[in-house]
Amino acid sequence: MTYQTVETSLRTMVRDRIETPTSVPVAYPNARFTPPRSASNRELPWMRMAVIYTDRDDIYAQGRRTITGRLVVSVFVPVDSGTARLLELSQSIVDAIEQGDAGSVQFFSPALQRVELSSNEAAGWLQANVSANFFADEV
Repeated sequence: MTYQTVETSLRTMVRDRIETPTSVPVAYPNARFTPPRSASNRELPWMRMAVIYTDRDDIYAQGRRTITGRLVVSVFVPVDSGTARLLELSQSIVDAIEQGDAGSVQFFSPALQRVELSSNEAAGWLQANVSANFFADEV
């Protein structure tokens, strides 16, 4: 498995298990994205995917190097819209990760972190992050 294969597997999992079922758009790494607005020009929820690779120099499993990292999917809802939608979307991400592997990428348990005070609030967004460590054997 290569970094490109890992990233493709993660993007596919996010698209198929999170973006499509929730109908909430996701900003993917290095892709143009504009947060959505309703027909009446109100801000709508959206998500952002990030992959953070970790140091893997010491990680070998049965003679194979392993790619390790953390998948982070951030949820944004308009400030003053309550927390129900934020928590609903966050739970859908947790559920998607708990469904199991994404191709050859295997996950550890996901965690939810609400970002209480952030510069996003000043910009009109309340944020929560769902993250899960992962690993994939390099072939």
